Order: sequence, then C-alpha cells, then structure tokens
Amino acid sequence: MEQLFNSKIMTVLITIVIISALQKSKRNPYLFSFLNYPSIILHELAHYFVGKILLLRIKGIRLFPTIKRDEENKIEIINPSVSFQENNSQAFRIILMAIAPLSLLYVAYYVESNWYSWFNITSTFQFIFFNILLIYVISILIINSIPSMTDFSYLLAYPIHTFILIVITLLIIGYINNFPLITNNIDIIKIYFERIIYNVHI
Repeated sequence: MEQLFNSKIMTVLITIVIISALQKSKRNPYLFSFLNYPSIILHELAHYFVGKILLLRIKGIRLFPTIKRDEENKIEIINPSVSFQENNSQAFRIILMAIAPLSLLYVAYYVESNWYSWFNITSTFQFIFFNILLIYVISILIINSIPSMTDFSYLLAYPIHTFILIVITLLIIGYINNFPLITNNIDIIKIYFERIIYNVHI
C-alpha cells in the first residue's frame, strides 16, 4: 500500500484531485478561505516583511478575512492584504515587495525536504495520511506563491524598472552558475518540482 501511494502516478493523481478541489471550493467562500488561509497568510506576510526590510511605509496589514454581503445578498470574503504608501521614487522596492510571495517556493522546498523527519510515522495509514497532507501543503504553497493580479499590476506600472530587475536577475544567475557550490544548489532547486510531481526522494 505504501508503495502505491509513493508511486509517481498516484502522486500526480492526488495532486490533480487536490488542485481541482481547491478550485471548486471557490464556490463556497468559507471553504475556500479555510483551505487556503494558511498559505494566504504567508503570502501577505512575505509582502509585509520584504516591505519592512526595504523600508517601505506600510500603512496596514489585515491578517484575517473579512466577510460581507453584496447588493444581491451574496457572501463575499475579502482576503488578508497589506497596504502601503506608494511613491514612484520607490519603484524598485515596490516591485521587489510585489514579487515577495515567490519566496514561498523556497518554503515549499524546505517543507518537502524535511516533512517526514518531523513526524514519527509507524503505520501504513499514517504514511498515507501524511503523504496526502504533504501534497496538499505543497500545492497551496505553490499556488499562493504566484503574485496576485494586484501584485502584477505593480510590475506593469513600472515596466522599465521591471525589465531592469529581470536583466539583473538573469545576469546574476549567469554569474553564479560559474561557481560549483551555488550551481549544485540551483540544480537541487530545479529537481524540486520533479520531486513534488513524481515523489522522487533523494
């Protein structure tokens, strides 16, 4: 049974089912918020801490969803968010703050790498449960690491600055690829996605 749930095909199937369930849960705002809340919080905290580090003026942070009803009496849930004072002279810092949730990819990598060392798994049932739970955690982390439409709007608002940052990033990647130690770490990150999809443990 453990070999079945540890197989590549089963991991892919479970991932598809979980992502599909997360998408369908949008029909129920309460269920969607419950399933996604932990990673949504991390998404907003990434914005907050990077903004603080870059000395942007944070006006406020809302960590809990707000429930309200629209004119048609339909329930609407406003997710957590971070607000800050925008200034054109801070374009580079604003862009870095906007893409801060991408750091959740590293969190996902760290969680996946250490997951089984955090639990004392003694039975097949526990293995199956924690394996499915791991796929769920990784899925919501990756989904919420993607910058929101609001985040992307900042990238589009400063296209020249965004282009410069992309060029600098590519140059840095090209530079550090000349160093074996860093290159090995990059290779590990590259196969991270393979480990999630195919459940290959190294």
